[in-house]
Amino acid sequence: MNEELMKAQLKLVELNEWLMLIKSAELDHSYLTGDIEKVNHELEIILERFRP
Repeated sequence: MNEELMKAQLKLVELNEWLMLIKSAELDHSYLTGDIEKVNHELEIILERFRP
């Protein structure tokens, strides 16, 4: 599998983990906002390389 696609998949897993934590209310929502935005940004950069 392409290394960039593997990186994108790992970022998706990471993002889903953060979202599960938020939904379960185990952590303060505002604490995670920056982390989620960072993961989203990194994922967009990776996926942009594959857009036509």
